[in-house]
Amino acid sequence: MGRSSVLIAGTETGLLRVIDVERKASKLVSTAEAQDRRRGVVALAWGKGGAMHCARKNGDLETWAQVSGDFEDDAWELRATRRLLGECVGLASSSSSSSGEEEEEEDKLIACSDDGR
Repeated sequence: MGRSSVLIAGTETGLLRVIDVERKASKLVSTAEAQDRRRGVVALAWGKGGAMHCARKNGDLETWAQVSGDFEDDAWELRATRRLLGECVGLASSSSSSSGEEEEEEDKLIACSDDGR
């Protein structure tokens, strides 16, 4: 699934949804997640290789990876969870390489929290 027609959306109750604009269809990233306002989505960013970064109200910073590329069989896997010191108010990813070549290293994330750390 190319990113040109795909959006990611998060809700204040913690649901993550992938939306294919061209097909006018959407899917939940994970059906195993319980809805909870403490896990509300406050920031989202695309990462390298189609990865998705999600900052939550409780301070969790998650990295999700796409397991398959077809929207019908699309599956996402939680790859990493980190804890921020405060609530996230901004998130950015180094998803593009300055040399133009695909790098093997992990995304570098910038996360700004409400307490300035």
